[in-house]
Amino acid sequence: MSSLLAESLFCLECEERHPFPSEMRLYQPPGKEGTPAYRDWDWAVMLTDRVWCFQCERPAYVERVPSQREFEVAAKVRSLPDRPRLPNVEDELLEIDSAQFEFLAKHLAGRQPSGCCLACGSTSVRHLQLAIDRVVNLKHPFCGGSLRIDRVYVNGFGPKTIHWFAVNGSQIGGQNDQF
Repeated sequence: MSSLLAESLFCLECEERHPFPSEMRLYQPPGKEGTPAYRDWDWAVMLTDRVWCFQCERPAYVERVPSQREFEVAAKVRSLPDRPRLPNVEDELLEIDSAQFEFLAKHLAGRQPSGCCLACGSTSVRHLQLAIDRVVNLKHPFCGGSLRIDRVYVNGFGPKTIHWFAVNGSQIGGQNDQF
């Protein structure tokens, strides 16, 4: 059984729900030959930022490439395992395992993200700014209502779609798997 975080935007005015894409996004190591495969266990998760894509007309993700300073600060915090994490601090660099952190620090250093929607490739996106669970910089494009982000963890076994990327951010393929 696997656990998946499902996110969606909910309009408080018209009560329309817009789910974020549920596909996994993973980096394949540079120099690896052949078709990428999840079960090879030599991949790293792609960090993402939430956006509204005006081309897709729905919530989406763009690639997040941390700055060198973000990697340095996260490395210092990660080196203090006996200290409790600060409350209300959300940073994927603090949540991923050490091997994935090292992979990302090594291969993403100095890179700039494209800012393109990972679903359609459009640059017509707005990064979503949140205050607790409310979107503060975008109203629902269809009715003008306020938007709330909902997050739920879903456990289950079933088909999953994986989008594979090179460490330069270019998409290199897709995979369907079951777990």
